[in-house]
Amino acid sequence: SILYLLEFPLEVVYNYCLSKNINPIDNKGEICLNLNQCFEQYRNPSYFTGENAFYCNICQGQRDSYYFNNIFSLPPVLIIILNRGKGKSFKCNVDFPDNLFLQQFIICPDSISSYELKGVITHLGESGMSGHFIAYCKHRLDNNWYCYNDSIVTYCNDQKNGFRIGTPYILFYENNDRKQNILFENY
Repeated sequence: SILYLLEFPLEVVYNYCLSKNINPIDNKGEICLNLNQCFEQYRNPSYFTGENAFYCNICQGQRDSYYFNNIFSLPPVLIIILNRGKGKSFKCNVDFPDNLFLQQFIICPDSISSYELKGVITHLGESGMSGHFIAYCKHRLDNNWYCYNDSIVTYCNDQKNGFRIGTPYILFYENNDRKQNILFENY
């Protein structure tokens, strides 16, 4: 397929960092996560024991078990949803790179693993039920960033004053090795 969607629940990533003795608090006292931590947590096994054990239909009983996610290969376009849920994780910062390298997280060595950031949807407001969403996209012809805020489109000459300040919700990455832009090839 051309698109692949990954969803990272940030509350779970936050708790994963704490369990691995990784301090997710920055020098301003705010929660700050990064995409590598999201991918590490995604691949980390989850164990279900005791009261949380899975029910087995075959043996008709509770069984200790675990599950984990593996990424075998990735497509030309990768969409990452940062699920903020409820509570303190909603306001956390997430550091995301312009160039994303995922070789360490995929099993197939010949798979696509290098991506360039092409778009970001941010959220401004107090909760997921209210606030305002703004899109930032890298133009395919002039390679500049533009802010799409309702009916107003503006040039973003400094990324630090744009989507890096907002709360990223959805990230759009495209494979670096492609000669044509998949996201816009038909337009």
